[in-house]
This record gives sequence, structure tokens and C-alpha cells, in this order.
Amino acid sequence: MEGRIREYRDKDEKLIIALLDLTVQKLRSNDVQHFPYVLSFTSEKDQLSQWRGYGKFGQGVSVGFVFDYSTWRVADNQENHLATGLYRCLYCENKQNLLFQAIMDAQLKVLAKQRAEEWKRHLDEWADWLVNHLVRTFPYIKCPAFQEENEVRLAVAPEKMCWERKFKVSNGILVPYIEIHEENVRLPITRVVVGPSAKQELIVGGVRRLLDAHEYNKVPVERSAVPFRG
Repeated sequence: MEGRIREYRDKDEKLIIALLDLTVQKLRSNDVQHFPYVLSFTSEKDQLSQWRGYGKFGQGVSVGFVFDYSTWRVADNQENHLATGLYRCLYCENKQNLLFQAIMDAQLKVLAKQRAEEWKRHLDEWADWLVNHLVRTFPYIKCPAFQEENEVRLAVAPEKMCWERKFKVSNGILVPYIEIHEENVRLPITRVVVGPSAKQELIVGGVRRLLDAHEYNKVPVERSAVPFRG
């Protein structure tokens, strides 16, 4: 980032630093508009680490979906529709840096055409623009150590939408969430995989009956290929 700022020193380095400081300040604030809601998926249907980490040590189920990447449309409780991003997470640090540099470059190129007086007058608005784009980017950035999860995320920004915010307790932490499922819309479920559990047979039967009760009769229920004992 230092190198990028150096390219614009003929404008006013102090103003660039002030912009970045204000942006960091806004990001560190407790403003709910800076916290997007995230729905996580994985492209791995039957992975031991996933069963251990998220499937109650194999007693859970993996629900398979089919959908296109990029844009997904969801509705709030006032039936306002919003295009959201459904993308694979970035685990490569070089690609992450390039993404952040592209966001900074886009703004600095605009600001390079502005007079210093205009910068000072609209500094708060420029910082809001930068925060808005960074907040939309952060959900797709993950540590390389988690790459085997092959995570895909759907991120929903809360601003200008009439969400009914709810709360739940997860691992001892109070977590806000929203419901985006629309009435009478069928979920694109392709399969359900039952984890490597001692009660696998019973779980398979229960899942089959649940799917049939909701008219997902053609959705297959599969047993995990991971053995219950290694």
C-alpha cells in the first residue's frame, strides 16, 4: 500500500493519510452498517475436517445445492430485492493484495483529479466510499491455512434494506442474523450426505422422511464415504 500512496505524493500525502486514517476509524466503529451478513457453503461434499469442525463430529448432514456463481437475488421482509455476491473465497495472499490495491487505485485515480480543497470538503464521503467497497470485499478474504475448506460465501450488506434482525447464541456468543428465504421458493437441493456416525442408519431414515414430507422426493440421501472409525 505504501508504494501505491507514493504514486500520488504530488497531490497531498497528508490528505491521503487522513483518508486512510478516517477509513480505519470507521471500520473499527461499532456501526452495524459495516457488518455484512454472511452465509457460508463449501464445494467439498464429504470431507473429514468438515465433519469434525461443523458436523458435530460426523453426526450432522451435508446439504448439497446447485446454483450459479456471481449474482444471487434475495429479498428483505418488505419484498425489496437486492443483488448479492455469491463467490469463492480468496485464500492466496497475492490475489488478496491485488484486490485491495485495485480498490485503492480506483479511488486514488479519482482523487488525483480533485483539488486539495475538494478533498478536505468531501473527505468523509470518500472514506465512506472506501469503507463500503472494503466491507463488500472482506467476507471473501480468508487465511490460506483454511484453503482445504474451499469455502463459497453469499454476503449481504445490511444498508438500505428492511431486514428484521434476529439474534441467536452460538458457541457462547450472541450472534445477529437475518432470514432471507422467500415464501414458496423451492431450495435448489441436489443431495443430502449423512455424516460418519454410529447412528448413521437412523439418521438416513429420518432425513428421508423429512425430505419426503416437504416434497423433495427426488433428492437422494447418501452415506458419507468417510468411515466412522479410522
